Amino acid sequence: MVICHPSGQRPYKITVVTAYNATFSLGDTTNFQQQIRVLSQQHRQHGQRVSPQPRRQFILDLQGWLEFKKEEGHELIVGMDANDTYDPDAGGISHSVSYTPDRPTISPAHPGKLSTLIATCGLRDPLAIQHTTRPFPASHICGSKRIDFLLVTPRLVPAVLRSGSLAFHSMFHSDHRAYYLDFDAFLLFADPACEITPPAYRRLQLSDPRLKNQYRDALHNQLQYHKIYDKVQSLQDVSDSGDWSADDTV
Repeated sequence: MVICHPSGQRPYKITVVTAYNATFSLGDTTNFQQQIRVLSQQHRQHGQRVSPQPRRQFILDLQGWLEFKKEEGHELIVGMDANDTYDPDAGGISHSVSYTPDRPTISPAHPGKLSTLIATCGLRDPLAIQHTTRPFPASHICGSKRIDFLLVTPRLVPAVLRSGSLAFHSMFHSDHRAYYLDFDAFLLFADPACEITPPAYRRLQLSDPRLKNQYRDALHNQLQYHKIYDKVQSLQDVSDSGDWSADDTV
């Protein structure tokens, strides 16, 4: 999304990223072993004389892509199951990498650490900034440390009103703790957020055919009015013809 701030500052984009770093596991069908096979093939294909290391490769590829997006003017919100620890009070060593979209990122001198990715990309940890109690509670139900993170670029830090973590199973059944960031919509989007209609006011009730039909007709009229059907077909035609470009993703 492109944000034009009313103060006259240069417009910027916000990219929300979710990432998962697989843990070591055996078995042909596990995510980790599948990544080893894919990386082995890609390393051979591009003549890269390195052994496949999925966890290290995750750090290198993600860091390279995040650096690339920052150079394009993007601000970042990164939610990550890192399956690794990071001490926000200690920081890390910055080490930039070269990003090439069609091949694995290679950097023999890079330590492959999460702290290096965070330091190089200039990411900030709102939970660590707003909460001074240490140590942080474990984010995995069987663990003892935090391995999940919500990180933002410095420009977005002032927009974070609140942050925190919830008890296990408080929102959904998971072996990970839920984390949240509450943003000031005006600071983040340069526009106040729309009021969310209380559930009692929502008229769509699946048990009432009359209301379902009214909703369907209203939705169909809006899609026609905004020419969504034509736009979808146009994108499909571009995709089918093989002429898809970066302009088509904006």
